[in-house]
Amino acid sequence: MKRDLSHFAGFKLSLDPTNLEIETADGLVLRRVSRTAGELEPVLLSPGEVAPQTELYRNYLLEEAPEDARLALARDNLDFSLVFMPPMMVGREFVKTMGHYHPLIPGTNMAFPEVYTQFFGRLLLLLQKRKPADPNRVEDCALVELTPGYVITIPPGYAHVLINASEEPALMGGLYGSQRAFKPDYAPVKEKRGLAYYVVAQDGQIAVEPNPNYADSPPLRRLADLSDTPFAPVEPGAALWQSLLARPELYAFLSRPDAATRHFNSPNNGGARA
Repeated sequence: MKRDLSHFAGFKLSLDPTNLEIETADGLVLRRVSRTAGELEPVLLSPGEVAPQTELYRNYLLEEAPEDARLALARDNLDFSLVFMPPMMVGREFVKTMGHYHPLIPGTNMAFPEVYTQFFGRLLLLLQKRKPADPNRVEDCALVELTPGYVITIPPGYAHVLINASEEPALMGGLYGSQRAFKPDYAPVKEKRGLAYYVVAQDGQIAVEPNPNYADSPPLRRLADLSDTPFAPVEPGAALWQSLLARPELYAFLSRPDAATRHFNSPNNGGARA
């Protein structure tokens, strides 16, 4: 039986848990792109545990949208996509995305931010920020659980990885500066074989294991209350897609230098801590 996710998505969206396919309507078209174990080999704790052609997760890239959505996205050169993750293990490690950093917004010293929102199931979001004076070292590591309706801002400079440590599929969405303007930077994550922590199964529980390729990583902190932090959503309680359509100017900070500077230097967003 299909699950209607429209309430959380803000647009017509359903997931069939039987065949793990999604459906949209009203002129919104997504293109499916599979990511395989072979592609993720450089960042896996135990590469070779599954066949290289095994699909670990899917991206659904926005191909077509109604006019109001196209205008809202085009206003500040934004893109929107989904990530679907099945429940599975790769050896001891829970399935995860590749993980990446974002480059700097032209004209600023801050990287492109992003906004994530959860539609179905539960995902863990692993975040880390490098020390400005030493990019080989990490100054902050955080973990947050995404549940349906959850919205979080990924501040400038934070690499991010999604992990499905549950027993059901999960589906989320992301809003970000158009990849016609920038490309995610996977190289630093691949060089270290992932982020500073792996999320693994241990004695029937979810555990975190330090990545030995990092030196002196800070303790992993759990993000709970996002209020007054750089991780806070723009409109708490609102579906991201509907918030974008109603007030697209609120998301200019995802791509515009002036808006990004104002947003992340605001005391209400944790000031310069982003």
